Amino acid sequence: MLLEFRVKNCKSFKEELFFSMEPAPKQKGLDYSILKKKIGRKTYKALCSSVVYGANASGKTNIINVMDAFKEILLRGNIEDGNGGHIQNVSADKLMFLPNKDNKEDVPVEFYIKFILDNTLIEYSLHINLGSFLNRNYERCISFEELKINEELIYTVKEDSDSLVEIKLNENFEKLKKLLPNDFSKRYKTECDLEQTMTLFSFLEKPEIDNISMKKQLPKTDIFLMNTFKVVFSEELAKAIKTWIIESFIVMPMCNVHVLPARDENGTVRYDYSMNRAIKAFAAAANELTYFKDSEGNPILLSAISDNRYVKSDVFESYGTIRFAELFPLICEALDNGRVLVMDEFDASMHPTVISSIINLFHNDEINKNGAQLIFNTHNPIFLDSRLFRRDEIKLVEWDNATGSNVYTLADFKTSGANAVRKNENLMKNYLEHQYGAIMDVDLSSCFGDVYVNAEEW
Repeated sequence: MLLEFRVKNCKSFKEELFFSMEPAPKQKGLDYSILKKKIGRKTYKALCSSVVYGANASGKTNIINVMDAFKEILLRGNIEDGNGGHIQNVSADKLMFLPNKDNKEDVPVEFYIKFILDNTLIEYSLHINLGSFLNRNYERCISFEELKINEELIYTVKEDSDSLVEIKLNENFEKLKKLLPNDFSKRYKTECDLEQTMTLFSFLEKPEIDNISMKKQLPKTDIFLMNTFKVVFSEELAKAIKTWIIESFIVMPMCNVHVLPARDENGTVRYDYSMNRAIKAFAAAANELTYFKDSEGNPILLSAISDNRYVKSDVFESYGTIRFAELFPLICEALDNGRVLVMDEFDASMHPTVISSIINLFHNDEINKNGAQLIFNTHNPIFLDSRLFRRDEIKLVEWDNATGSNVYTLADFKTSGANAVRKNENLMKNYLEHQYGAIMDVDLSSCFGDVYVNAEEW
């Protein structure tokens, strides 16, 4: 369950992007779309959906791209460039594209994520020095890294003045044993055991027991959580966080989706029957569809024309039908297992009634039993409906020449006054009338007029 994501000095976000999935205070209505998780004595709440609006080039897609880049960095375990396989989001591979282009100083790119993993609250911060935008030769390093569990500090890692990496653990050994998985307690039965290990990993003299810390010449580009922490302190926790990032934090940059659905032991696609039943609900003329693997193991969608006769669906079906078939496994996976599904232009090529129906699946407590979440951006104002989304679920992105992309929600507006967001108001009408910002007047007539005049002169 995702609660919060932040990023600063990254792509169009010069100032901090604060993307919260926690409900705004004093919001009423659509209470069924609030997810709840109790950890200890505290109950954490999260929205099950969020829709993002804004003009072209305002930063909507960048929200998804920076989430994707953060995910890829953690999975690689370092801040080196990837292998070039991330075609849909180049900045996830080539990190020189991540720093905000208007920042002339070498300020770090700052990431923060807060989520619930099983019955544990995870807060993780990562600050990476990549130099200025498009700087290919900058000597990269991680300047700050921090992990908290259930709001208690586990470790802080930062670069010190001597270019060494300073590592500080929570000084309460018993608290560490309680917060970390069993592999930590099995490895370190006493505080002295931990102290000895940290001494071995340190170039300095023996650290004090009441201030567990060490300095070491660790690789400056290695992520501590996925490397030293995993080896020395808790492989179980590092693996659990990585698994959540891989399986539960599903980020899809751009609107292209190519997913091979799960198959059973007989090779039958799990979603064929349900998928075709869903397609028939909105596209009665569509043929029966099924997934196969091509010779290279890639997914290929086929349409059944008659008995034992199949053709590629992309030459026979509408793009909206094909796109739904590609999205269907992702939606099922999210709802079945409580995943966070983040998509760029989720509604591309599909009818708004289909998208509204999918959104309602995430809002339905009887179907969304495992706390799945849907986050997407769109240009279609039809989803600006208080019967579909709460005010705090509607995010708006506006561009400012001084500060870059800025994100806010309809819940940030007052309920009275000129730009108020009142109950049962026509949100779509007000948005198109510029009452909430994050929209532009567009008039291309003068541009085309110049084209024709110049053509005649030529």
